[in-house]
Amino acid sequence: MDSSKKGNEKKMDLRDKKQFKHITGMFIIVTVFLIWLQMMLSCDIVYHKVTFVVSCILFALYVVMGFGKIKDIWTERTGEERRLIIAIIAYMAIDIVGIFYSPVPLFGAYKYTTILPMVFMCIMIISMSSDCRWHDYVFLSIGLASLCISIYCYGAYFFMDRSGLLYHKRISLIKDYNVFSTCILMGMLMLLYYAGRIGEGKGEVYIISLLVFIINIPVVILSGSKRGFLLAIFILIGYIYIKRPWRDGKRGVVFLCALLILVPLFTRSVSLALQKTYSEDYNDSLKTSVDIPKEVNIKSNYKTIYNGTALGKRPAIWNIAIKEISSFNISSLLTGNGTGYDCYIYNQKYTEEMDRLYGNGKAAQLGSMSPHNAFLSDMLNGGIIKLCVSIYIWYCVFLNLYIMYKKGLQPKGFIYAIGAVWAIIFINSMISGSYGYIYIKPFWIFITSLFTNT
Repeated sequence: MDSSKKGNEKKMDLRDKKQFKHITGMFIIVTVFLIWLQMMLSCDIVYHKVTFVVSCILFALYVVMGFGKIKDIWTERTGEERRLIIAIIAYMAIDIVGIFYSPVPLFGAYKYTTILPMVFMCIMIISMSSDCRWHDYVFLSIGLASLCISIYCYGAYFFMDRSGLLYHKRISLIKDYNVFSTCILMGMLMLLYYAGRIGEGKGEVYIISLLVFIINIPVVILSGSKRGFLLAIFILIGYIYIKRPWRDGKRGVVFLCALLILVPLFTRSVSLALQKTYSEDYNDSLKTSVDIPKEVNIKSNYKTIYNGTALGKRPAIWNIAIKEISSFNISSLLTGNGTGYDCYIYNQKYTEEMDRLYGNGKAAQLGSMSPHNAFLSDMLNGGIIKLCVSIYIWYCVFLNLYIMYKKGLQPKGFIYAIGAVWAIIFINSMISGSYGYIYIKPFWIFITSLFTNT
């Protein structure tokens, strides 16, 4: 009798654990979805903060009730994964220590209001995914968020009141159209992977994939982001190379032809519609004597790709950082001049150079300008020590991706999608960003993909 009771209690515990984990996981997935939406919206939707707090409370109860153990994040990891964890912890420790000898300590510390919640989010995702594949839905939620934003863009630009939009000649809901376009691309990659999971060669796969490209690519290209434009082309080529649809006979060939014809055709159609709506806005602004924002034409913007000026002012900005590093003494070379120093020099030390570059007070506000390169920022803030740890982090990231591919720990489609996402994160870190890559949310969300393959 006692043994049967114990057996029933054990079954109830397992069922309770599964149900509680399901509820906690649902809140985490919704939070990731809302965070991704927030990254592409100029207004604060707030809801992701609410769901994040609820997720943290549920996760804490999950751990206290003995359903999960934080230590499993370490004990269940491979040697390569552990080295990546150690490198990230060391990097953050150096960054935090740098706050204490920074010329702008409050500025250096402020970014942790974003970093710490993302660290907790990362821990929750890894811990919850230790014994199941639910984390797949975390990445799927990113794809759905990007799809929702792309669809919303068409409504906002062509069917709704455009007065609240930041841009009229280009499609972007936030000021940083580079971030906007790359977020759309990362979400698109997740959707392409999940479309492929339906089954190779099936008609549904091709239809869904075609729709994903048709809906998202025009938004990316018409954002005016040169980075997004080039990445979209490479992603398209990579997708065709990985899928090789012609191997599936007539169905695959039809898909490939449709992809190469309909995507450019729809992009061109949306572009013409955008030009028309801009002209209408301009005429309306003349009637009401209200000026619309002056914007660079997208076509002329893309011309810089082949005339060699695509990097814009970045070489000059990089040269300022290199000039500052070359003036360092031995102590500064080793440990840098403190967290936030990378932004501080543009705001306080090289104001004349910045004024010549922009002539609009661009560097007047601390944080409005940075070296636009994570490694240069690391050298300025934490010297050679921080730079070496930073390089090692990226070495570990791509090593884990290679091991994942070599050992077949994940399907090729997933490795292609995650590999492309990490390439985007790395490129963004090398040519933009004011607070380093540990500040950007995709870094913490997608780092979990490297800890869930064992």
